[in-house]
Amino acid sequence: MAEAKKVNPFKLVLSDTHRCTFLWVKEPAVFKNEDGSEGDPKFSCTFLIDPNSPDVEKYDAVIAALYKEAKESKFKGLPITSPKIWKPLRDGADWLEEHPDAAEFEGMLFLKATSKNRPVVFDQDGNEIIDLSEIKSGDYVRASLAGYSFNKNGNRGFGFFLNSIKLMEEGEALGGTVATHDDYEDEAPKAKTRTVATKAAARPKVAAKKPALIWDKSEDDEDIVSRDGGKTYDWPTQEDYDAADLPF
Repeated sequence: MAEAKKVNPFKLVLSDTHRCTFLWVKEPAVFKNEDGSEGDPKFSCTFLIDPNSPDVEKYDAVIAALYKEAKESKFKGLPITSPKIWKPLRDGADWLEEHPDAAEFEGMLFLKATSKNRPVVFDQDGNEIIDLSEIKSGDYVRASLAGYSFNKNGNRGFGFFLNSIKLMEEGEALGGTVATHDDYEDEAPKAKTRTVATKAAARPKVAAKKPALIWDKSEDDEDIVSRDGGKTYDWPTQEDYDAADLPF
């Protein structure tokens, strides 16, 4: 009899399609720490989630599992409702208070996920997207995330690693204008034009390397992703999305 597949209780696969913003998958971004110093470069994405989405309930289940594991070791018995425990799913109204022009946050919740390793990006058919300029802030996506708990420098709470993203539908770009070839139509060439080969219509599939993602607990009790030690889970694949509970 085949052994039952191990279920990672800390994995969160977003079943609904959500708009993404602050997308950094081509290159990592450097964010400032609370003390003003520069943090480590990280890939990241923020998901705008409808409060009625079934993914909110899935998120709650992951947070409950993380709290159960770390209640004593990291939270020292604090109740899960304690304001001293950071929760990553936030109310868009909080963001709008300081960023009133960010209309996309109105009536939404938002969830940020980060990773020191570049996340895998799939197209709607499950093929890996190699040219990461094909996805942008404002597009509609699903995602595979992995939750973790932390207790570092007096800060306690939960966070999510960004394992992979699945592009479902293009959306209006956020955080900038959409570039088009029209910018060049009115400009006369100033030098001899060089012919550049166009991209083939059908991009060949490139097999993605699939090293194991391994969870490692460092000496200061911070959860990180590394390549040695700890609990092993599979590298994100299209199967993450096939196996998710869909809302239809």
